[in-house]
Amino acid sequence: MAVAGGIVVLVLAAQMVGVLVTNENFGWAVVANWLRADSIIRGLGMTLMLTVIAMTIGIVLGVLLAVARLSVNTSAARDSRSVRLVLPRNAYTRPTDLLL
Repeated sequence: MAVAGGIVVLVLAAQMVGVLVTNENFGWAVVANWLRADSIIRGLGMTLMLTVIAMTIGIVLGVLLAVARLSVNTSAARDSRSVRLVLPRNAYTRPTDLLL
């Protein structure tokens, strides 16, 4: 049964790709021109830069918390556990929270 479902998904995906490639109403020449626009390239560069910065901050903070948690200093280990408990509770849980 799972194999039949996989085949159906592959056939539907192939049909979707076929429609995207062969339909001239999509105007791929216009899409290609816009993708090479300066504003798009600058936005892509900014997105990649922010991604690298966020990953660097996340890795550094994660390593610091892991080292503090493994520390023989009991106050550092206790404080690292409280950070783990506080951060998820303050995170946005509903999309409507972003509108406030």
